[in-house]
Amino acid sequence: MAELGLEDFLTDLDGSESEQDALLLPRPASSAQQGDLQANAKKRIIRRRARRACAECRKRKVRCDVVVEGQLCTNCRLDGRPCTVSGRRKRSALPQSLSSEQIRDKEPQVPLLLGTTSTIAPTTITVTPPSDEHLLDLDRRRDCPSPTQGLNFRELSSFTISDVDIIFSYHGFLATGSLSHIPVTDFKFLETKGCFHLPARPVLDEFVVEYFRHVHPMLPILNEGAFWNMYLSDGQFDQQAKRISLFTFRAMLFVASSFVSRDTIKLLGFKDALEARSSLYRRAKLLYDFDTTSDPIAKAQGALLLTYYCSEREPLANTFWLRIAIQYAQSERAHMYSQSPSLPLEVRQERKRLWWCCIIRDRILPLGVRRSIQISRSTFDFDQETFAEADLEEELETSRVYGREAKRTLACVMKAQVNLAIILTDVLALVYPINSLDHNSLMAMPALTKRLRDELIVWETASQASVLASDSGAAPHPSVLLFWGLTQIYYWSARAALCQYECLALQANCPEPNTPSTRELGNEIHLSVAQISRIVGSFVHQNVAQYLPVSAVAYLALPIILNTIDIRSARTKNTIKNTQLRLSNHAMELCREKYSGAHTALNTINRAIASVDIPPSAASATALAYLTQSSVTSTEISEQMPSTQLLSTTAEIKDWLTILVKQPRAYLRLAFTVDMSLSRGHYVGSEELPRVLLVEDGYYGGVMNVPKPLELPQIKHHDQAEMNRVRLADEEEPKLRLDLDFFDFGGDIGPVQTSSMYMSDYRTPSEHSWTGVMVEELLEEVGRV
Repeated sequence: MAELGLEDFLTDLDGSESEQDALLLPRPASSAQQGDLQANAKKRIIRRRARRACAECRKRKVRCDVVVEGQLCTNCRLDGRPCTVSGRRKRSALPQSLSSEQIRDKEPQVPLLLGTTSTIAPTTITVTPPSDEHLLDLDRRRDCPSPTQGLNFRELSSFTISDVDIIFSYHGFLATGSLSHIPVTDFKFLETKGCFHLPARPVLDEFVVEYFRHVHPMLPILNEGAFWNMYLSDGQFDQQAKRISLFTFRAMLFVASSFVSRDTIKLLGFKDALEARSSLYRRAKLLYDFDTTSDPIAKAQGALLLTYYCSEREPLANTFWLRIAIQYAQSERAHMYSQSPSLPLEVRQERKRLWWCCIIRDRILPLGVRRSIQISRSTFDFDQETFAEADLEEELETSRVYGREAKRTLACVMKAQVNLAIILTDVLALVYPINSLDHNSLMAMPALTKRLRDELIVWETASQASVLASDSGAAPHPSVLLFWGLTQIYYWSARAALCQYECLALQANCPEPNTPSTRELGNEIHLSVAQISRIVGSFVHQNVAQYLPVSAVAYLALPIILNTIDIRSARTKNTIKNTQLRLSNHAMELCREKYSGAHTALNTINRAIASVDIPPSAASATALAYLTQSSVTSTEISEQMPSTQLLSTTAEIKDWLTILVKQPRAYLRLAFTVDMSLSRGHYVGSEELPRVLLVEDGYYGGVMNVPKPLELPQIKHHDQAEMNRVRLADEEEPKLRLDLDFFDFGGDIGPVQTSSMYMSDYRTPSEHSWTGVMVEELLEEVGRV
């Protein structure tokens, strides 16, 4: 059977033919039949002129029934021609080129967030914060025209949903490969779900602009200059030139939907950003499930963007998509970019970009949700050439969103994140390992944590100097403040995770809770939490908190809980703590309005706070009033909680640091409940906590379990004979154990088993298989049609 194109499939969507007839091309009528048709036509009522005609009918000046027939008019169907309906391009046409003079940034005056972080006091804002216009412009400045300049909702209000919803083949920059392998019924299902329809311009322009402003700087999977050339020319270039796949572009629309205006969201028929994200995600996912693209690079790029999705129903979807992205990137040997000198430079750079974006997502995501990494030192050599500012040099002149100076500073921030990701490889392998640690690794733990902590401090000093050196002297761009602040949050979160890990290991070996080591670790965690709270407060003051990515939600959980404990236990009013908690809660509320995954984090926060048995003082009653504003009140939470409290004390408690020093296991029960809840996507009970935390502080009488070994870099093992003797003794004589099973909690996160995430276990998906199809979800979707 001859291969059918996109137009042939669209022909069948509104037709009344049977499936068998739909697969056959229409045949021209005979002369006798034409005579009968002409005779019958005279008896018909004369049709009025159609309000819209396709390009072919308009060119031939014949009647067009595309409005009646749908996507393909009768004339184009009979003649086998492509049927395209021209949009209103004059009103929203993009400039074909913008000179380098026009795209220079005129930096808004905002305070610097790049100063030293040794102080724990919140930053004092002495300058009036910028309005939203400073961050929401596509350089909407007097000397800088933009693709969406002059666009406002009054102009968009004249559009209807049908006007902004067009077939994707109308956009010339999108790849329109053959879809003949998809059965007709499946194609109709995808069409019904809107997978093949995209917004028209200027609505599409806003999505693309917001993507390159808020997503691309720290996840540059695409060459921005090449994309803008392709997008602005709208396909009016070499037909052999590479275009972007529909799946990747749909994933771009999904992740950018969190940053477009509310007016645009409503124009597209969505109630709010939550509904828009959910709908756009499902359309992109369906394109992947039905195998609409065969390019592994495109699949990896799209899957990497879908790691920004998380919901109460699918809390592990982000880890699932990260695994898919790494699989396809490896199938194209993206991790071997430095070992393929024969490849064209453009291809090698494309693979290098993709692989390092996979690494960055594989650090930021697990660090926030407390899961194991998938790209370890055993699967990739981190000593080879890394992603650097030179790889983004071309974008300094070709960016349509940022000027040269802002783009250069953002490239330095990106490089800092790359260097941090390399250090986090060892940090996360230690704190959230795939398997359990062995005895020798545990004995080497103090030296290893000290080395990693020193490396993090060296990174902070070097990256501060690098970012400050790239600054031109004027006030930094708001996006620089946002992305550099996020990078610092990742840094302080890593330091806090290292300290909690070391504190937990001490409790497995030391019966005395109040030790100098515990106090020192507590001070380190206190500093980290204070710095995160300070940075989040600066985001709110600078009017950039509404642009936080979904990954930031997990990083806000522990600071909010600990600041709440401080306020509840305070006997006098603490203005600084009250301010920090109010600003952090405001940032979380902004995330809740856009990200469905924030509801899971909020539920964990509220239930963890309700489990703390510290009666609130009179001074803190007003400060905690915000809890009653959440969807789940503290009374409802208390009714759902088991009788066993995570943290209960009758001692004189000044703040959570006092609890950590005097009752470290009580504090760790709370902290690890939060960690495990975020990791698994649901609130965990006390029975799921590590057994070493279920006994009271000061009790010690167990023999350490020797779990399965895990090879960690730069750890010198002790004598193998001694280790074998410990294992044999442990097997022969069962004893009371305080197992170090806390090292395992990240190894089983439900449907996505991190224990099988070794890259050597990956199998390249078959090009003929429907990888990623969820049968239950598919049946549910079919039932809704």
